[in-house]
Amino acid sequence: KTGQELTVGWESVMQDIVDNYIHLTKGSPYLLPIITKADGTERRQYERMEHKVNYYLKKIGTMAGLRTSLTTYTGRHTWASAMRDMGTSLSVISKGLGHENLKTTQIYLSSIDTEDVVKANRKMIGKIMRE
Repeated sequence: KTGQELTVGWESVMQDIVDNYIHLTKGSPYLLPIITKADGTERRQYERMEHKVNYYLKKIGTMAGLRTSLTTYTGRHTWASAMRDMGTSLSVISKGLGHENLKTTQIYLSSIDTEDVVKANRKMIGKIMRE
């Protein structure tokens, strides 16, 4: 998202996913079959796949009865808030999100805090209205 190069630790479950698709990426410089043609449309291919993934995530969320729309962005928010709630330092969260400075991460996490307050308020209103 930020255009900067990131180093990612490689876990065995990640390798399992790559191994599952290896037959579709033979001869490709990519790990997954998201970009399949090197013809100048690589960015468009990536954006189409991202749209498709978000479409299916939303569908899964609906099927699961979630009130929040699932997207890759929701995953980012969930990861950041879970890390914060586990006591992970702001600098580590910032690095994980690919932010260049801590201020961006603070703004990002403050928007998550706002969502939590809204949810808590709705829960309280529901409790008051039942009494």
